[in-house]
Amino acid sequence: MKMPKAEPYKDEAETVTHTDDSIKAAETIVGGKMADPSDKGEQAKLKENVTKYHLADSDDEDMDTVETRRSIKSSEKNIKGRFFINAQDKRDYEGKVSRGEIAEDELNYKEDIDQDIGADPFELLRKEHLKK
Repeated sequence: MKMPKAEPYKDEAETVTHTDDSIKAAETIVGGKMADPSDKGEQAKLKENVTKYHLADSDDEDMDTVETRRSIKSSEKNIKGRFFINAQDKRDYEGKVSRGEIAEDELNYKEDIDQDIGADPFELLRKEHLKK
């Protein structure tokens, strides 16, 4: 059976009109013109201002994140199971377990309340040394 050809996607005229009117109203309020996202100059600015993200570690913590992490740690110990941010983190951790790279205390949910699971002990020592 032959599939029918999909119709091209088009915004409804009402949506386009409403959006255009909203942009005009905002430009009037702020006294400026909204940049055209398809403009080559604007696209170049986007490439220049790419935010670099990194995984947070103990250096990035404040009291709220410390308490949240400790709460998660308590839950993990109670249920004897780990929570992971995503499937890749889970696979990485399970790989470390299978290679014997996880300390016995951590495997038995007896690690320190502030210990990161799956942390490389040599990397932690190196980091502490660099802080001094």
